[in-house]
Amino acid sequence: MDLRKALLRIADEPANPALFAIYHDAAVAAAIDDFSSVRKLLQLFAEVALAAEPVPLLVSLDDRDLAGQADRYRRMIDDDEGYRIALGPVNAATREAARLRIAEAMALIRQSRPDMAEEIAVAARQIVLADGSAGEQSFSGASSFFLWGALVINPAANADRLTLAETLVHESGHALLFGLAEAEPLVANRPDERYRSPLRDDPRPMEGIVHATYVLSRMAKLMEAIAARCALSDPERAQAAAMAQSSRGLFLDGLAVVREHARFTERGRAVLGDWLATSPIPTT
Repeated sequence: MDLRKALLRIADEPANPALFAIYHDAAVAAAIDDFSSVRKLLQLFAEVALAAEPVPLLVSLDDRDLAGQADRYRRMIDDDEGYRIALGPVNAATREAARLRIAEAMALIRQSRPDMAEEIAVAARQIVLADGSAGEQSFSGASSFFLWGALVINPAANADRLTLAETLVHESGHALLFGLAEAEPLVANRPDERYRSPLRDDPRPMEGIVHATYVLSRMAKLMEAIAARCALSDPERAQAAAMAQSSRGLFLDGLAVVREHARFTERGRAVLGDWLATSPIPTT
């Protein structure tokens, strides 16, 4: 095992998202003194880090694309006991259609909000296409701190370029907060405290409320910019305006909860202080 060489490589190059998941599992194994598993996982970590093949940008959630790590990806994404989703691979035709739609969506983002396009380039090391039709809960996109750099997208729920552009900005927003927080909490609210969520029917921890509110502000700004700056058909322009209005309303709902109840940590203030200071004061 050449772990030192592996660490030197990932210090100089963008890391494969699988490395975050493998590291997570190694840390869990170490916490219960399962050192046999730790050794195996560190060996796998080194092998993935030192793989000669570049990390593909667009993959399906299957072992062929993910070098045998599909189940590990699923565990990292489907980890919310209150909202379980079933993730599976997509077929070749769906993957090709999604590839073309992603190109169209990214063109809209680059034209309307080049700053967000640059953020996606940093935060999205890998776009993972997943089918969610077998699950009880629906999903359009997902991301995880323990799979940093991977944006999981459900092509069936992102059937047009506007919806997909919004999802890419939504999930990359989560990834940005994960990266900027550096594994520290943004708020000091206890995890068992629950508050009204702008995106979920069930009450959520404040950390999740802050994340949801932040990404909703990005979604609203993106759709407003696309409607103002991009060549759209009349139905698309109406769709973009409706999406912007919906996201802005949900953002203001979330912001009201954040302003009333969030107790930001020092890291949270450093990451979100400017954003919070320039966000509008809710009128509701």
